[in-house]
Amino acid sequence: STFGGNPFACSVASTVLEVMQDDNLAARAARQGEKLTQMFAEQFQRTSLEVDIRGQGLMIGLDLKKPCTELVQQALEKQLLINVTSESVIRLLPPLVIEDEQLEQIVNCLFPLIHNHLKS
Repeated sequence: STFGGNPFACSVASTVLEVMQDDNLAARAARQGEKLTQMFAEQFQRTSLEVDIRGQGLMIGLDLKKPCTELVQQALEKQLLINVTSESVIRLLPPLVIEDEQLEQIVNCLFPLIHNHLKS
């Protein structure tokens, strides 16, 4: 290809891989993802709502088992970007640099929206 073996691109890729290894970014994603999953699980356990929470690292899906496209607009009004996949699954992809306080903000903002949506 035209860009195959580009020395600059190879150098950048090598540096990215070094940073990922040196800063243990995969482990950080796993830790933060587990925290976020646990926060949502604790909220749903306090209700009679059944939501399937699944994910890998910071890529998390909340299966509401109910169409939730209108929930995207409600979240946007709260300045929260969410994505709906397969009609009933909210996909969350927070950034790798997210801090614990920001995880709490996600749950505190999104959980009431989900709760109201599932109760309606």
